[in-house]
Amino acid sequence: MEADGIVESPPSTTRHHFTHYFMGEIKPLKEWIKDKNIVLKFINACFRGIGQPVFLNNPISGLLVLAALFVQNPWQAINALLGLISAQLMSMVLCQDRGGVENGGFAFQGLLIGSVVTAVSAEEDWYGWLSFPVICLGAGSVFVSSALNNLFGRVSLPAFNMSFNLVTFLFVTATTHTNDFFPQKPVAATIPWIGNDIDWAEIFKGLPRGIGQCYGCDDVVSGCLVAAAMAICSPIILWHAIWGSFIGIMVGISLACPLDLLYNGVMGYNSVLTACSIGGVFMLISLRVHLLAIVSAVIAAVTSLALFQFLGVLGLPMLAFPFCAIAALFLLVTTEADYFVKIPLDQVTWPEDHWKRYHRMNITVQNSNELV
Repeated sequence: MEADGIVESPPSTTRHHFTHYFMGEIKPLKEWIKDKNIVLKFINACFRGIGQPVFLNNPISGLLVLAALFVQNPWQAINALLGLISAQLMSMVLCQDRGGVENGGFAFQGLLIGSVVTAVSAEEDWYGWLSFPVICLGAGSVFVSSALNNLFGRVSLPAFNMSFNLVTFLFVTATTHTNDFFPQKPVAATIPWIGNDIDWAEIFKGLPRGIGQCYGCDDVVSGCLVAAAMAICSPIILWHAIWGSFIGIMVGISLACPLDLLYNGVMGYNSVLTACSIGGVFMLISLRVHLLAIVSAVIAAVTSLALFQFLGVLGLPMLAFPFCAIAALFLLVTTEADYFVKIPLDQVTWPEDHWKRYHRMNITVQNSNELV
């Protein structure tokens, strides 16, 4: 195939069909659903929103993540869906940014709220009253998201999942473990560091658990399903997620953190989110950017442990505050040589697509210069 004077070998039909109809944003589906009824658009947006916490704007990935939530805990999955639906409906009622609504960019905050609020609740499963704050908090997160998007947008930064963090933290802080209606599990490490008595099988399981903890899941199968969702949408995101979880574990071991933080993946998920966001989602992937993502994951892990120790005294969870802080900090890094190419927020899709569009643009510029 010849394009702009550059001869390229044609991709195989099988590979082309897979990348076109399964990977990334699945653009054919986005085009097909434009003129369909609101019910189909709503379902599509919800499934895209399920994958958005780990930067997957892909309904197939969303389906796998939903399966991961049900494997973890059906009650947790149902509340996650309630939070997702309430946030999606509120974003439509408030006429938020059309692209964000269609891609589940507001709904995923409600999903995380429903999942994590259920995970930290001290009540037994199927405590129906818990669904009421989940629905209200999910809807309320849209107001916070809209405000934060405007605020962070002034400095060309994404708001990440800060809305979920703020809303969930306020609810957990307001109720605590002594509340009569919505008590929370006290946050405290239970397994101290005991020299060489490390269960390396549990450490190995902590790798997928670190990925699953992005949704509040500590089940190994759930973590593997989330990883599979990443693999379908973007192998680059999966690659950095694995690195992030591994780095979280290694930093935890080097700092002699409580063993349960290593075993259940708590030390990994902030590093996973940070590495993925820097390593291709909001920056153009390159060797330098990959190394920057690794460094950011290390700092996110150290920050996670520090914040866990600080908030643990108060019995409060650290949530994803370390990810938001460190990722934002590293996205502000600049060099005179343009080693780190930042993706404009209105052009963020998925890492492989960023790479293709960047090189097509370079080819076009080079050809224009040759003509001059």
